Amino acid sequence: MASDNKPHAVCIPYPAQSHIKGMLKLVKLLHHRGFYITFVSTEFNQNRLTKARGPDSLNGFPNFQFKTIPDSLPPSDPNTTQDAIALCGSVRRNFLTPFRNLLAQLNEDNNNATTPTVTCIVSDGVMPFTITAADELRIPVAVFWTFSACAFMGFYQFRALLDKGLAPLKDQAEASGKDREVKTKKEKQLEEEVHRHVVLSAMDKAKLSIDTTPKQLVGLVFPGGARPTLTFSDEELPLDGSAHNKPLYISMECREK
Repeated sequence: MASDNKPHAVCIPYPAQSHIKGMLKLVKLLHHRGFYITFVSTEFNQNRLTKARGPDSLNGFPNFQFKTIPDSLPPSDPNTTQDAIALCGSVRRNFLTPFRNLLAQLNEDNNNATTPTVTCIVSDGVMPFTITAADELRIPVAVFWTFSACAFMGFYQFRALLDKGLAPLKDQAEASGKDREVKTKKEKQLEEEVHRHVVLSAMDKAKLSIDTTPKQLVGLVFPGGARPTLTFSDEELPLDGSAHNKPLYISMECREK
């Protein structure tokens, strides 16, 4: 018969290896301090454990029992980790009902004098459905973060990273596209600077006065109504030389007397 004097903690980690290991360390301390422990795992992880350690590996612990709930995922390779995205979605959508039913079953077992009444829930910090179940059944709940302090701060700051546009990280193709866009812009600016230098050099050679009017400038560039053409030597052009056919950017400023 179960001792009614023992506090009964139902401990449920997120169903991934590192979370389970972290919760088990806390559970061992609680058990050492006199708690009756119900450790809740998914059927998938429980089967992996018994396959690795043998069918009797979970027996023989006084005041300590393992219980399972389904993960509601399709069958997968028992030797590999489950799909993380699918598992996260299933935790949010499907875990509340079986966990609530398990709590009710444990309290019914207490009525049959097989286990103590559930006195508290110790839940992984990423399992919010446990808080809903605890509120419904009026059971105290403690949230335990099973991952490292560094990982916790990462999660804690994630909203700030989103707001600043630093996350999610851009994939390589998107980043490369941005780099090409910046490179093209810089090349265009360089071309404009080269063209500006060439035009200013040509105008300086013509010894144009600051008092030159727009009409006089047109007469100098197209004397006698010649075809509108500007001619530069190869030395004045970019490295392409006479084969240069890139856009020509001309900036002029005319002032009145």
